[in-house]
Amino acid sequence: MYSALIASIFESTLQPLLHAFGWMAISEHAYQWLWFAGIGVGFMMALWLVLRPLERWRPVEPIENVSAIRNDIGYTALAQLGLLPLIPAAMLILVFDPLDAWVREAGFTPFSLEEALPLLATTPALAFFIYAVIIDFVMYWLHRAQHVIKPLWEMHAIHHSQQQMTFWSDAREHVLSYVYYAFVIACVGLFIGAGRETSFLLAAYGIRFVQSLSHANVKLSFGPVLGRIVVSPQFHRVHHAIGIGHEGRTRGVNFASVFALWDVLFRTANLRDIYPRTGVRDQLSGRDYGDTILSQQWRALKRMVGSA
Repeated sequence: MYSALIASIFESTLQPLLHAFGWMAISEHAYQWLWFAGIGVGFMMALWLVLRPLERWRPVEPIENVSAIRNDIGYTALAQLGLLPLIPAAMLILVFDPLDAWVREAGFTPFSLEEALPLLATTPALAFFIYAVIIDFVMYWLHRAQHVIKPLWEMHAIHHSQQQMTFWSDAREHVLSYVYYAFVIACVGLFIGAGRETSFLLAAYGIRFVQSLSHANVKLSFGPVLGRIVVSPQFHRVHHAIGIGHEGRTRGVNFASVFALWDVLFRTANLRDIYPRTGVRDQLSGRDYGDTILSQQWRALKRMVGSA
């Protein structure tokens, strides 16, 4: 039913526009964008229906700066409708499609994790879990790199500059961060032969949902046992804490997106049951990270170039 709806919308609206501008060569990619944009709309609705009641139930703090939250909603819309990821998507199409075609024409069959482990092909739930573990492990190290490498931190600081976190705050990132993550995750998908597998894509969406939950303005932890395995809003709030989340020996703590176990294993976990103030320390002395999406993007780019 969903595919039929998207096909109808594409044929009645998007396809005539592509034809009028002579862009029919990209019609397949345009259809794929529309397909994922529709999922993005559903994803945003699910976030609001599930996570907004949580924030009303036990909020950590009252929301005082409504415009900052509106910016985060804008980031989420741009991300879920595919507008922010358009640049990395175009890069990946230009790089990986010809590479994949060249490899296959040369008679080499790329490695596939599902072919190596046939159980994954017949057990979607297991495939979903394995791909989620792989993606989350890679994202843990990508995230740590953003805190350690100065230009990457200046780019990532947009995300940490939100002083009133909500479930919308997850998508608050620089466009180059989307390029950074999308490129590496696509490489991983290509390496294990799962870049377009349904379970791989669902795992990526599942991780995004948990990330949105972990940013929610809600007093919620998962206890001393489960809290060492799965990231909770309380666990991730410590990562955003002023003076804790991006300073010290490891330039921060609690880097994991889904599995807190990575932080426990690699000694970056802070398991204190606290709900600290969030933001970047230099905001206390007046540093301005921008109050609109465009100003935040531009200021971060200048900081990144300056630090490099």
